[in-house]
Formats: sequence, C-alpha cells, structure tokens
Amino acid sequence: MLGHRAGAHAHSVHDLAALDTGFTDVSQGAFGTQLASRLNPPAPAPVTMWPRLWQPGDLIRAGNVNGPRIVTITCDDGPWPVNTRAMMNHMRDAGLEKNFGLIHFFMVANNAAAFPDIAREVFQRGYGIGNHSLTHATYNPYRLSLEISPAQDVFQSLFGWTPEFFRSPGLTKGAVIQDECRRLGMANVFTSTILNDFLSPRISSSQIIANVARTIHPGNIILIHEGGSHTQTVNALPGIIDVIRGDGFEIVRLEELLATGTIQLMANVYAGTRADIAAAETVDGSDEYTDVVVELRTYLELNANLSAERRAFIEAKIAEALAARQA
Repeated sequence: MLGHRAGAHAHSVHDLAALDTGFTDVSQGAFGTQLASRLNPPAPAPVTMWPRLWQPGDLIRAGNVNGPRIVTITCDDGPWPVNTRAMMNHMRDAGLEKNFGLIHFFMVANNAAAFPDIAREVFQRGYGIGNHSLTHATYNPYRLSLEISPAQDVFQSLFGWTPEFFRSPGLTKGAVIQDECRRLGMANVFTSTILNDFLSPRISSSQIIANVARTIHPGNIILIHEGGSHTQTVNALPGIIDVIRGDGFEIVRLEELLATGTIQLMANVYAGTRADIAAAETVDGSDEYTDVVVELRTYLELNANLSAERRAFIEAKIAEALAARQA
C-alpha cells in the first residue's frame, strides 16, 4: 500500500533563527482583500536549507520508518485562544523552542484571520505553519481543492510568506486535491498513526499519551489537535514529550524528518473520475462523509493488522455515524 521517494533537492523553509518576539496587536476580522491593508505583516523569517525528498503533489504518510529514531509533532485546527499558546509554552518549557519551534501548526486560514495576533506569534516564535484549508467546513475532495489557494492568500497577507505543506481536513483523499497541491508546489502531509483525540466525546489526556506510546515509530508524523475543544490534547502534550524521549526518540522539525532517508507515501489516492467527485456533492449540497467517518476509514487503512474484533468495532462506528448523518 505504500510508495516511497528518495532523492535530494535544495529547499528553503520558513524560519530557523531566533526572532524578535515583538508583534503588532491587530483587531480580529475578515480575511481576503481587506486583510492585507489591516495587518502589518512581520518581516519574512530567515530561511535554512534541508534536502527535499518530496515532490509537489505527494501525499505523505511518514518519514523514514527504517531510519533514525526521530519523530515530528504536527497540530491541527488552530490557531485558537489559549490552546495554541499553551502548546507553544509546553514546547518551550521542554526545551523545544530554543532556536525554533518543533511543532508544525496546520492552521485553518479563517481561524488565522480571526485570531491574527495568535497566528503571528506562532510565526514569530519560529514554529512551522501549514495550510489546513480555508474553512475546515467540507470533506468533499473537489470543494476542498478549491480552498487551498485562497487559504494561501490569507497566509501571504498575514506573514508575507506561504506554507509548503497542506493537510486535508479529515485526512480526505482525492486526486483533485493532489493536483491542486502539485500546481501550488505543495505536498499533502498525513500521518501513519491515528491517536483518536478527534473523537467526541474527547478521550482523556492519559489515553492520548498511551496511544502515542503504543504507536510511535521512526519517521512518525504525530498528528494532534489544538483548535476548538481540545483541552485534553493540550494537557497531554508534556506527557507525550516524556513518552517520546523515554522511548529514545528525538523530536525534530517536519522539514528535517522529511529530509532523512526515504519518505513513505500514501497509495491509492483516488481512483475515481471527476464525475465521481461531483456526484459526492449530491443532496442539499452537503458532504458525502462526516469528519468521523473519514478519519475512521483512514484508521482502518493505516492499521491493516487490526484484529477482526477491533475492525468490526470500527466498522460499526462508521455505520453508526453514517446512519446519524442520514437521520
């Protein structure tokens, strides 16, 4: 089910030097054409060079699973009041924000526009920033593909810089998404493990930590959440760091992880036609799947060795979510 890519290309990335932590306070508001005139973007961050093994349009599952004991942490759905700064402060307290921050925050562009002071603090403190769509309101591949470029415009207005990595909300797959990433020179970054911190009701911090301990491996792209009601995940982060270090792993930046050896790619992105994609927009213009359905189906795909009992349980949860969706 996995592909791989090896090679080396020079590639410049956002940040990697201690930055002036001052930033201009701005009011919350809309995005788009008014945003550039209302915000005072910071100067472009310093850049560094890592070998680039990925190619535009890649759908990445993990780094080098046979390589050194390194992992990276990625965080979705922000920026968000309280949670995002708490995440960064946990990293700082663990010594993981010395020259730059070792989380890649996949931001919803609308959230970045609504909370620009938080978004710019993430940038100023040297953390990685990825594109997590404009609204996070759709899991339809075609409509998601239309949100990538407008989200880039918001980030350009905020930072004077645009991300090189995208992550589909709900880990939604689709050739049309990858085609747009290719056009924009971006890769779509997934994960090789599902920690279930997205489930509602939320699982406990201790369970999240246990899930990290159970699934960690070399090249692991750890996916957690801070946007919205993810207090349990925020509180779990110090324990996640302890587990990673206790197992002899080093936390590195996403770009560094993807520059070390072989990259594992997701296979079978989307075998359908453009007509199949359009058909998914069907009744009332709503999405074909809920977030939970998409992520649970991805969970099954990423965990081929599940017991029959566990697989049946997950499939029952999918059926339950679909039935609720149709009710």
